[in-house]
Amino acid sequence: MQYPLRKSGSPIWHLFMPALFVTLCMLILSPLHAQTVTKLNSPDGHISMQLAADHQKLTYRVQYKGQQLATGNIGFAFGDLSYGQQVSSVKAIYTHKKQKSTLHTRGNHNTAKTVKNQYSFKIGSTDAKTDFELAVNIYNNGIAYRFNVAPEGRTLTQELSHISFPASTTLWYQKDIHQYEGNYETGLFSQLGDSLNLGMPLTLRYQNGLYAAITEADIFGLVGTHLTHYKNNTTLDYTLAGPVETKTKAQLHSGWQIMTISEDLNGLVNNDILRDVCDAPDKGLFPKGEKTAWIRPGKSVWTWMSRKRDVTPENIRRFTDYAASMKIPYNLIDDGWVKWTADGKDHWQILKEQVEYAKSKGIGIWVWQAYPPHNGTPGLQDTAYMHSFFEKCAALGVKGMKIDFIDAETQEKIAFYERVAKAAAHYHLMVDFHGANKGTGMEYTYPNVLSQEGVRGLEQQDDKHWPFLNTVLPFTRYLSGPADYTPVSFAPYVSSTTLAHQVATAAVFTSPFLCLGADPQDLSQSIALPFIQQLPATWDETIVLKESKIGQAAVYARRKGKVWYLAILNGQTPRTLHISPSFLKHKKYHLTALEDQSDSRTTKVTQKDKVRKGTDLQIELPAGGGYLGILKR
Repeated sequence: MQYPLRKSGSPIWHLFMPALFVTLCMLILSPLHAQTVTKLNSPDGHISMQLAADHQKLTYRVQYKGQQLATGNIGFAFGDLSYGQQVSSVKAIYTHKKQKSTLHTRGNHNTAKTVKNQYSFKIGSTDAKTDFELAVNIYNNGIAYRFNVAPEGRTLTQELSHISFPASTTLWYQKDIHQYEGNYETGLFSQLGDSLNLGMPLTLRYQNGLYAAITEADIFGLVGTHLTHYKNNTTLDYTLAGPVETKTKAQLHSGWQIMTISEDLNGLVNNDILRDVCDAPDKGLFPKGEKTAWIRPGKSVWTWMSRKRDVTPENIRRFTDYAASMKIPYNLIDDGWVKWTADGKDHWQILKEQVEYAKSKGIGIWVWQAYPPHNGTPGLQDTAYMHSFFEKCAALGVKGMKIDFIDAETQEKIAFYERVAKAAAHYHLMVDFHGANKGTGMEYTYPNVLSQEGVRGLEQQDDKHWPFLNTVLPFTRYLSGPADYTPVSFAPYVSSTTLAHQVATAAVFTSPFLCLGADPQDLSQSIALPFIQQLPATWDETIVLKESKIGQAAVYARRKGKVWYLAILNGQTPRTLHISPSFLKHKKYHLTALEDQSDSRTTKVTQKDKVRKGTDLQIELPAGGGYLGILKR
């Protein structure tokens, strides 16, 4: 739960006077021309953040067990006023320590606990015109901060914030800041190029093996932010995707800027700070949060990547039949259905027939529509048309919407995400966004948003990068939430990976709307089908095993109910792994595995009885290889 930012003089002051007395005395006694420093700590004392008025700029320093991780400054411009550039004081106005909260989540795990110290500060300025408030949460596994300001109707035009890391820090990043579909690259912080845009999340590895990630959350009403590096700079600039218009004089909260910190990849993946800072779902729209009855995660078939991809009524009915025969709960009708006509019927009447036929087979229908005008329709950016469209879909029994071509994170587009999520919830429709930005936690506030793209997935017919990309994505893009990669393909353009690798992506890449890229005819005849059928779309527990290395191997143990899944994606180099399944909680399990043949790139099914914690599972992985094992008691 978030806390209110309070102004100096608030009635809450008297409750925290003892805790703040020493800090405030330090601030008062420090001469204005000197550096005024306030130190904030995590509940366990391992993470610290120092705020300072340094040469009239608001600066910070983040450390973990005494190791410096990041330095930076916080500032922004509204019209002709620059905030954080003429700072005279940093005064604490709110402190709450060691708050614990249990979160019901969906995706990597079903529950999570966060422990944090919460702070709020009044940032005073020399001109008294650019005062603002800063909220800071210090967790045992990271930090988050945001500002609160009265813009007086002015426009937020620029971020003036910067962040810097030790020169030897390794970064993993992609450069597409519109659709977030770039290939990932890696390099040292000291070797970044000129005018380089880096999309969030930005993943870091320090020289001693510590990990961190930079991202943002809760940006409704605002714009997205990315990072920019310029030649000879030793910092990264925070860069807005566009201006933020403020039409009222009401207080404005920025989004939360987040830095997660972990000693291993398991902690990096299982970090819940992003979830913690997002608003809880509206109980009027979502009475039981993500467990609201009409929100039902699941797998789907899809025509777009199949050999016969025509979006015709005949082909869609064929895909419904495949979904029913393979026990896959959804069929997604993609772009083109609004052009359907037959025997005096319009596309709505034909869609009704499709929905009714699918329902008779136990299958739910999702439909595609675009943000901009498309195929003779106004596009969902037209609010009146959006409501009419959603109302018609809901009346026919459509279960969800795939919404495409948003392609930016400007204020207009971010407002559209929220408008869609809220309207779709009113009509009990689930949502999957494509042509979308990075994850920023909207699925926590609007749990009917099951997934979004913002990832380089299998729609990109590129057979060069998959082994490296797929072993980077779990530790970069997926840190910010579910992504619709449309996993699993039998097409030639994934030949740099094996079948076992392709199937394992569906287990590693989290997406509560698990839209499969595979041609269902191929899947129905494949030894992989029983494994796909058993894969859940959400998980109760996720453990990233120590054999994982970014860009080399992703080794995951995931649990749903009493069943464990061991999923491995291998990178560009063959390797042999010895996995000891210490995550198993009982004495004996039966293992059924889809794995690569040791002497070829073909895949086989193997079985093993009496698997337990101490069992040595030797797994041979070719370049681009994979593994998916299902362990049942």
